[in-house]
Amino acid sequence: MMIAVRRHLLLRALLPLAAVLVVFAAAAVFVVSAKGRRDALAALTSKAQVTAEILARSVAGPVWDLDTELTVSILTAAGADPDYAGSRIIDENGKLLAQHGSSTDVGAG
Repeated sequence: MMIAVRRHLLLRALLPLAAVLVVFAAAAVFVVSAKGRRDALAALTSKAQVTAEILARSVAGPVWDLDTELTVSILTAAGADPDYAGSRIIDENGKLLAQHGSSTDVGAG
């Protein structure tokens, strides 16, 4: 009888403690996952900005000369980067000058 009472008390004491530990572990996993995702997004955004700057400087001359073939060739070379999905170059009137890969209008809203 005494063993059953001790076991019952032990269960009553450990069960809430175990539940609290599970909640803390789940919260820790969530926080670490969210931080990792946020850091990855920041790194990818930074890389995208650098890539856009490099491509903009690289195609400035061919776009000025209206050399679409060379412009597309430069954009195609960027496809060697596994993080590069695509790009397009449009003029001030919205006319498409060159495109490579898949690109979305990020500024659309």
